[in-house]
Amino acid sequence: STNGKNTQDGYNLAVKRVNEMGGVKVGGKAYQLKVLYYDDESTSARGAQLAERLINQDGVKYVLGPYSSGLTKAIAPVTEKYK
Repeated sequence: STNGKNTQDGYNLAVKRVNEMGGVKVGGKAYQLKVLYYDDESTSARGAQLAERLINQDGVKYVLGPYSSGLTKAIAPVTEKYK
């Protein structure tokens, strides 16, 4: 849980700083960032299931990697599937 907490803290700091600086500018328009988190329970199957949920139910357009290589490997096929 320490590694996950450190990853979350890093993502939160980055999002805060980017948003404070006006967000991400694309095609002349600025977008504020927002991160959704779910607990993958440190299992690959749950991580892949939650990646599907983020994309299909929550409508996220971009996915940041989880804190471990194993979980990243598990969700990579899901993110590739939905481009």
